[in-house]
Amino acid sequence: MNAQQSYLYKYRTIDSAKPERAERIFTHNEVYFSSAKDFNDPFDCKFQLSHDASPQQIKKYMKSLVREKNPNFNRAQRQAWIKRLSRKAHDPDVWQEITKGVDKIISQLGIYSLTRAPDDILMWSHYAASHTGFCLQFIDDPNNPFIGRAQPVIYSSEYPVVNPFTQDYTVRMEKSVLTKADHWSYEQEWRIIDHNDGPGLKYFPAMLLVGVIFGYRMSSEHKALIRKWCEGRSPLPVFYQASLKSGRYGVDIKPL
Repeated sequence: MNAQQSYLYKYRTIDSAKPERAERIFTHNEVYFSSAKDFNDPFDCKFQLSHDASPQQIKKYMKSLVREKNPNFNRAQRQAWIKRLSRKAHDPDVWQEITKGVDKIISQLGIYSLTRAPDDILMWSHYAASHTGFCLQFIDDPNNPFIGRAQPVIYSSEYPVVNPFTQDYTVRMEKSVLTKADHWSYEQEWRIIDHNDGPGLKYFPAMLLVGVIFGYRMSSEHKALIRKWCEGRSPLPVFYQASLKSGRYGVDIKPL
């Protein structure tokens, strides 16, 4: 692998019952963006709401909210709406509803998880079916409209603090979606967030996929399938084989 070039990786498997899910990566340049509600970690994308703000900040937020929610209100209606909700700014019941609303918005985002580590034993076990799957290698090009949106996950022992009065929408969403328990720091995760179209299949430019790493236990049949699916690709990805290091715990990756 080119030490001068930066890459991002994605561990995958071939589902024998539905191999087309893996096939479309290579034949249609499609990857699946998940919803946070489908993540295996129930702590993922959790947050702590804060209502620590000045009266001026609360009023400014309410003004923007009423324009969004009730654009046809006249001046008197807007002022009455702002005054009424500002009085409830610290009401626990209101904050419970806000929390539910933010949770719903987060669940509607599309998230594609990647990693900097193609040789991690645990991730090969967890995300590549005990080393029987494969790992995609993408060029990390910050100027590319697809991969250039990838952002690093921040690992923390505490939930991120989200404050609707002092943070705009993008900041609130990204603090929530890009913060994860520090137990997972070994994953070196990066995420692409789709704020507009949500979960589902997304197209990526063909030139980004430059390598495929076959797992140590991957069957020869599945390796042959991937090679067949890649026949029409341009550029053709480089194929690598993962193996066990000799004398110590670790994974070696070498081109075939």
